[in-house]
Amino acid sequence: GLVITASHNPVGDNGVKIVDADGGMMSQAWEPFSDALANAPTPDALLQLVLQFAKDEGITLGGAHSAQVLLARDTRPTGEYLLDVATKGISAIVGSVALDMGILTTPQLHWMVRNKNRGLKASEADYFTQITESFRSFVIPARVISHGEHCIIC
Repeated sequence: GLVITASHNPVGDNGVKIVDADGGMMSQAWEPFSDALANAPTPDALLQLVLQFAKDEGITLGGAHSAQVLLARDTRPTGEYLLDVATKGISAIVGSVALDMGILTTPQLHWMVRNKNRGLKASEADYFTQITESFRSFVIPARVISHGEHCIIC
């Protein structure tokens, strides 16, 4: 997943946050690779980095869709432009497809990536349904049924 956001920073600091396949934050072990990507001196150097990474990680590229990248953005003015650039970059990797999930918060995209990779529903509406159901189960007290010395919590 990839979220385009400046988060709590000024508008001019808009950038990206990468969501790992498990829905968590990107592992620090990936930072050297992401730094190399961001600082690739030429398009060819960038391509070589991606190809080497795919080889090292056993990622099959080519033909069928081998990777889906869920994208989201915040409402800052540069968000649409950066989303377009990210979509084109992802689509340039053979076998990869970018899925625009819309304007979301970072935690929403984390949840969606996690669910998508578990084969579960992963839309914004599904996110709010789960939040609502979780909140409801938290605030609605359990019923206690007493049977003599025994209590059953329902």
